[in-house]
Amino acid sequence: MKNTKTNAKFNVIDIIIISIVIICLLFAVNVLRNRFSRKPSQALDVTLKITGVSNDSLQLLEKGQNVFIPEFSSSFGSIKQINAESHKEYIYNNESARFTNTEFPDFYDLYLTLSVNCVKKNGRYYKDTFEISSNIIIKPDIPFKYDNAVIYNVTESEGGASGNEK
Repeated sequence: MKNTKTNAKFNVIDIIIISIVIICLLFAVNVLRNRFSRKPSQALDVTLKITGVSNDSLQLLEKGQNVFIPEFSSSFGSIKQINAESHKEYIYNNESARFTNTEFPDFYDLYLTLSVNCVKKNGRYYKDTFEISSNIIIKPDIPFKYDNAVIYNVTESEGGASGNEK
């Protein structure tokens, strides 16, 4: 006589295969959920300080113009406000043996306030994968030479959130 009773014991390989299938399903659900969920965008006013701008270059920018940064496929933000101050640097004076704040008459420090849409995650602001915060050196693609560009200030826009982004 044949024994028709089956042994329903699990072995280690069965447990590993079931675990891999469950992990793959959870990963697929997580990817689909993140892809189709909409994250609310946050409107920010980001002020860039661009140093060493010549007097002739000041007229090349205007309000509403988009500013591009090579790290992004789209515009970083649009110009909301433009301010310029005379460019000053601390230079060592040999006669007085100290640093003096020296003004350069033909150069300016340009303050561009940009309207930027970003996503707020864990209390931080991100545009794509770039974290937006003060004192970060950036290289905006603008139509003139400059010495340095840094994110000078970041504040939430008065209008609050401006819709949704994927």
